[in-house]
Amino acid sequence: MQTYEEIIIPNESRKKIKGLVPRGLRFKTKPSAKMQRCLVVLDLEKALSDMTTIFAERTLSRLVTQTQATLLSRRSISPTVVADVMVGLRRLIHNDPYVTTSEQAVRRLLLAKAHNAADRLIASVELQGETLFVWSCEPKLYTCSIKDIPVLAKLSKVQLANFEVSKSGSRINWPKADVDLDLGSIRYWADPTFRHNKDKELREAAKSYGVAIRELRLEKGLKQSDILGLSSRHVRRLEAGEGQPFTSTLEKLAAAHEMSLESYLDTLATRSASK
Repeated sequence: MQTYEEIIIPNESRKKIKGLVPRGLRFKTKPSAKMQRCLVVLDLEKALSDMTTIFAERTLSRLVTQTQATLLSRRSISPTVVADVMVGLRRLIHNDPYVTTSEQAVRRLLLAKAHNAADRLIASVELQGETLFVWSCEPKLYTCSIKDIPVLAKLSKVQLANFEVSKSGSRINWPKADVDLDLGSIRYWADPTFRHNKDKELREAAKSYGVAIRELRLEKGLKQSDILGLSSRHVRRLEAGEGQPFTSTLEKLAAAHEMSLESYLDTLATRSASK
């Protein structure tokens, strides 16, 4: 029995991806009645700006995209046909395409675009050996070694392999290890520039927080040695902005100020935000 495989390229996408399909392969602008399996090729920018186009395609179960260039989706199509198109894609854009086997990735891309959160949400994740490949919904690839991420470095291979991406793309969850990471956490370990800026941001926040702790203590007429359960050295370091305090530390500070933890935290937040 003959299997009818087709490459579908809507008219609005043809100009942008002209030259993509290798010679000898025909393409159509709409699926024919004979079509059983197909490869859908769409302009990524156009597709993400018109969600109805994507959801109207019933063939979307696998996705292949390239950053800011094209979006291709396939459903059980011949690996040979896909390989031929990939050759054409690489020749056209001089880059390897993004590949995922999850229909949910399509929905994450669309929802992220709709909420202007493409740079904060995850499209898909792949683990190859000791390397984690995470695609944002822009889509942009972030690669990092498992051993560089402390919370993952201690997990077994079985635990590492058992992960899932939330429906919204807000996090990656390792349920057996009770570990959750968002895209910001991945970027921290994958992008040195992002890590540098984030560390600088945290240091500045810690200093502002420390100033607020000191001001509140002085207004209460307390000495650094008056905080029950904390040493003067510990309080001095907190006020100098040397790290963020644990909850147990904040509870001791709140008690010394005769305030509830919630009220103490609210006051610190208000004051540090004005620094």
